[in-house]
Amino acid sequence: MINVSVIIPTYNRGKLLCSTLKNLLMNLPPNTEIIITNQSREVHDETMEIVKKHTDVIYYYKIFIRCLPHARNYGISKATGNIIT
Repeated sequence: MINVSVIIPTYNRGKLLCSTLKNLLMNLPPNTEIIITNQSREVHDETMEIVKKHTDVIYYYKIFIRCLPHARNYGISKATGNIIT
């Protein structure tokens, strides 16, 4: 049972995402799901490659035409945890 879902909307932030994932995976309890939503129309960085290295991270690539809240809300809609952050 997943207790906490961490939603990370991103837009061409591969370098920052790498350190974020490293810190999250070291400090979060085992019953945590990490969901990353990439809202970019075009992938210009290594976001997808970074996420593929972490098998315990859920990754959604979808074109969100409007803005960041749409990517965040999409991640929330996919979350299965009791607590969403």
